[in-house]
Amino acid sequence: MALQGLHPEVISNFIQMRLPLTPPTSSPNAPQTATLRIINRPWEIQPGAAPQTNAFVELAMELTLGSRKVTQIELEVTAQAIGGKQHMALSLSPVNVSGQGQLSFVLPATYFSSGLYRIHAVARYNSDQWPAECLMQVF
Repeated sequence: MALQGLHPEVISNFIQMRLPLTPPTSSPNAPQTATLRIINRPWEIQPGAAPQTNAFVELAMELTLGSRKVTQIELEVTAQAIGGKQHMALSLSPVNVSGQGQLSFVLPATYFSSGLYRIHAVARYNSDQWPAECLMQVF
């Protein structure tokens, strides 16, 4: 609730101030961590306008792979309105992963109305899991 009404840039700057400047180095025993960020939202083009039915929110995820060789993963994504119930849940499989552990995916923009959402993604490969979250505000 404290973030309600703030522009995404303000929220992003607040979060970036609390993140380390350099990512941890990966090793074969590196913990399974991930980052999730929004690349593109249709509302950035026309704030306040309802997205077209074919519009998408594009997200990118980066996995700490260590020495693992992962080319495809299963991905579970949920979005929940802050202060509300689960808004949507998707399972995507297979999702291609680059050699650096990067992947991208899209969510239909029509699923979101005005508000602040927590987007939670879990990438899975065999017994390995990489969870990550980000916030998205829709005007």
